[in-house]
Amino acid sequence: MTEGELRHLRSEVSHLAADWLAGAGDSLWVSAWATNDRDTEAVALVTQMVGQLGQAAADSFDRERWYAANALVRQIVEAHYLMAVFRDDPPQRQRWLAASTNRIEKSFRPSQMRQAGGFRPSEYKQHCEWGGHPNPSARWLLPNHSGRVDPSTLATDLALHLTETVDLLADVLKMIPNAEILIAHLPPQGRLPTVYRAWRVHDPFSKRMQLPPKPADLTRIQSRASDAAIGPTTTADEG
Repeated sequence: MTEGELRHLRSEVSHLAADWLAGAGDSLWVSAWATNDRDTEAVALVTQMVGQLGQAAADSFDRERWYAANALVRQIVEAHYLMAVFRDDPPQRQRWLAASTNRIEKSFRPSQMRQAGGFRPSEYKQHCEWGGHPNPSARWLLPNHSGRVDPSTLATDLALHLTETVDLLADVLKMIPNAEILIAHLPPQGRLPTVYRAWRVHDPFSKRMQLPPKPADLTRIQSRASDAAIGPTTTADEG
């Protein structure tokens, strides 16, 4: 698979996952309103947020607005953490929904959610450096600063967080009363499962991308991954 084809595959899986999450969030919101269920309402809001952020991030990657894309991915990471908290600690759903801004800042800080979900501190730190507070270390994501490093590889990170949030959402919904009804009203996933399987087969970064501290390190990872990615000759559907 050529680099251009790989970029297209990363874009497609990101767009499909983001669009599905946005639609799923809208559906869950209607269900929450109809049943007055606070747990479903909290899950619906976070799902809608991830969906819209994912759609904007995927569009930014397509238009090679790398810095803007990574700023959006950082927000997706925080929502990803929160969805993991909703899975592992169900009472937190209604606590988050009813929390004031001050309470959210104290009780739902990224560091707390990250620890609860078992995520690496280094991952969030790198997202903050390249897409959080303005930091000159992120210059390689801006026009005329990229050099030998290809920022498009970071689209895999977006695809990972979006597809993992899809899986987290499924786990959370199974824990909510009347889960079968909620799931039945979700939009169809269409081509997402097929494209996801193809992406997992062909993208060497799709197994789990650990962001390195320096762009130069990303170049070395890209080189090793490209060498390892020679082949395969079968498609995901054939496996």
